Amino acid sequence: MNTKYTPGPWKFHINKTAKYVTLSGFKNGSIETVMDFVRYGMQSAKPRFNIDGLMCDADKIGKVVKDRKHHKKWYQELKHPDTLLIEAAPEMLECLIKLYKNLKSFGSNISKENAVEIIEKATGMSIEEVLNDS
Repeated sequence: MNTKYTPGPWKFHINKTAKYVTLSGFKNGSIETVMDFVRYGMQSAKPRFNIDGLMCDADKIGKVVKDRKHHKKWYQELKHPDTLLIEAAPEMLECLIKLYKNLKSFGSNISKENAVEIIEKATGMSIEEVLNDS
């Protein structure tokens, strides 16, 4: 899967008439669904993610976790580019807050390694791949 994350800004939207929730972004100049939800069993919903313009159920794109193969039926991870970005959001915010504080005082204690780690986590690619891609 060579799908890249959906560029922002992202917004959650709710349609109370049709009873659905979507997370939308912008790709190639138009609104594109990043994630929506569909029924999963009798009492739950599951997200779906956009893969090359088609919405794909989360349970179809789950990946078995290394060292937890014996739990593969009930414990998998989602490694879609948009899920990586969502998962990394809290750490990116913390880093941005630190950066702001340090810039404000003209000092810096944010390490290059910390930034590289967060960028790689958010993109699922090495820093070299990210820099070559942008």
